[in-house]
Formats: sequence, C-alpha cells, structure tokens
Amino acid sequence: MLHFQVYSERYLRRFIFRYLYVLIPFFLCGGILTGETTDELVVIYNPFGILEIRIWTVPMEYIIYNFSLLLMTVSIFDYV
Repeated sequence: MLHFQVYSERYLRRFIFRYLYVLIPFFLCGGILTGETTDELVVIYNPFGILEIRIWTVPMEYIIYNFSLLLMTVSIFDYV
C-alpha cells in the first residue's frame, strides 16, 4: 500500500508492462522445474500448501510472490 502512496499510477503501469517481459523466462524456468518438458518432476509441491491454481505448470503463488518481490525491490531502489 505504501507504494501507491509514494508513486503514481503511471509508474505502476510502466512496471507492469516491464514485468510481462520478466514472466517469459520465469515461465520457461518454472515449466522446466515443474515437469512440463521432462519425464520426471524436479520440483514437487505439497497440494495442501498451494491453491492449485496454475498458469502453465507454475503455481499462482509464485507469480504473485515474484511480482511483489520485484515491485518492492524496484520501489526501494528508486526511493533511495
């Protein structure tokens, strides 16, 4: 919430646009690790620990975590 008070909506729109580029290698690596391209799973998730909502084979929690971590890092870097 602090981010929305400090920065404008324009800044967030630019960040989201660039974040879409970050998702390309994120999905490629996540797809490989979760067994989309291999016979065996490299990473196995506990079904009680995630919502089981997936995009390709990557859990939605990882996508949200990646977004929040990158937004926090960029926001702190720009603020300082």
